[in-house]
Amino acid sequence: MHLSEEDMALVASFHPYRANQFALSALQNSSKVNVITTEEQIAFLPREGASVGLIFYPGARVESEAYAVFLHEIAKWGYATFLPKMPLDLAIFARNRAATLISAYPEIQTWVLGGHSMGGGMACEFVVTHKNVRGLLLYGTFPGCDLSNREELAVTLIYGTHDAVIAPEQVTRSRSNLPEQTQYIEISGGTHSFFGDYGQQDGDGQATISHEEARLQILKASQALLHQFVQ
Repeated sequence: MHLSEEDMALVASFHPYRANQFALSALQNSSKVNVITTEEQIAFLPREGASVGLIFYPGARVESEAYAVFLHEIAKWGYATFLPKMPLDLAIFARNRAATLISAYPEIQTWVLGGHSMGGGMACEFVVTHKNVRGLLLYGTFPGCDLSNREELAVTLIYGTHDAVIAPEQVTRSRSNLPEQTQYIEISGGTHSFFGDYGQQDGDGQATISHEEARLQILKASQALLHQFVQ
């Protein structure tokens, strides 16, 4: 996708969704996880090492740091997790950034790609051309590309019933693009904004459960996908 300088300036002028203080608190080292922040990514590395890695693409105009709570928690379970920082906070401009991370960590034997909203769509596009990725973890999104013939690919798609940005009907209509073995996890009462920590997104629905309850359900479903790759 090519944008003119005028288009780039327009995109840059959009107000980004900043990570809140709760998310920023997860950028500190913990007893089980080392956090390494660079200009290009944030890495959450289990102190005892990891053989499975998750690379997670952020949603459109959402700071990567907004997903730190989720990624830090997953790293506590023994999975290396990574948050690439996207140009203008848009994964569409760096959809192949996962390739750099995969090359940089040869000790990680199994890779899972994930993403929220637009980030999930870009993760799907990456997986189409990178058969070495074993799993796909999607939050509040739907795939625009065809992965229906990937019988070896483990996929979990998690969505909120009160998401008004990516409505449940859009998820339903996209099922033919994903493999038959895809696991669909419904967060009853959850919204689009609950997949990160950046406040209420414009145009989103009103939740009928707490953010914390939604987070616990999202993490449980994420762990179930990743656990499949534990030797």
